[in-house]
Amino acid sequence: MIGQPPWARVYTYPLATRDDSYAAHHKRSHAQLLFLALSTIAVFVIAATVLVVNVRPTPQTCGATCGPRLGPRLITGALYRNQQWGYAVEYDSSAMSVSGQDQNGVQLQPQDGDGEIDFTARAGSDPAAAVQNAVNSLDGSEFQNMQQIGPVRGAEIGLVAGQGVAFAADFVPPDGSGQALPVGIVVMAATQRGVTMTVTAFSAATDDIRDAPYGLDHSQLFDFSVTNTIWSTA
Repeated sequence: MIGQPPWARVYTYPLATRDDSYAAHHKRSHAQLLFLALSTIAVFVIAATVLVVNVRPTPQTCGATCGPRLGPRLITGALYRNQQWGYAVEYDSSAMSVSGQDQNGVQLQPQDGDGEIDFTARAGSDPAAAVQNAVNSLDGSEFQNMQQIGPVRGAEIGLVAGQGVAFAADFVPPDGSGQALPVGIVVMAATQRGVTMTVTAFSAATDDIRDAPYGLDHSQLFDFSVTNTIWSTA
């Protein structure tokens, strides 16, 4: 027999088998990736926790440094303290001075003599009644032709919400030193921890938009003290 040509020879190849070591290696890679992801998350959580703890504000003991304390402090700031009721009132000593005081409160008068702001406290929890009592106590010989402008919307004393009312009137100097002057009057009261504080303020009337809506030309000066009143924490 004539043999087959070389190109016609049949070769057999072994069947390819699954490499079990590759499969095992593949499984280990998934496990390693999962471990790496969990480790990264854990590190992030720990870092975030440390950051939050470090930046968290530390509570301070209340005293003269507590209270609203809004905006930059005044270079000429002064602090009236009331021993009877434990509150304090901050004011600008370059623009106002104490014109009177008793065990319940203080009267502050602008240096130019225009108007006054009176702080007083009593035991109680009815700001509406306190406002009405303060209005009734206004001297009718000094404050004439009073006309109510309306309620004081958003009335607050030391950032404690309260109630208030505003008036327009003619102020007659009690010493008879001058003619009647148009003024604006604001009366407010607020209650906290069984103490009711009342604020009565008046000064010359003005149409300046900065002093709207109640038209006291010293409204911004008075507002600083009203806002920065510090209530007792006892």
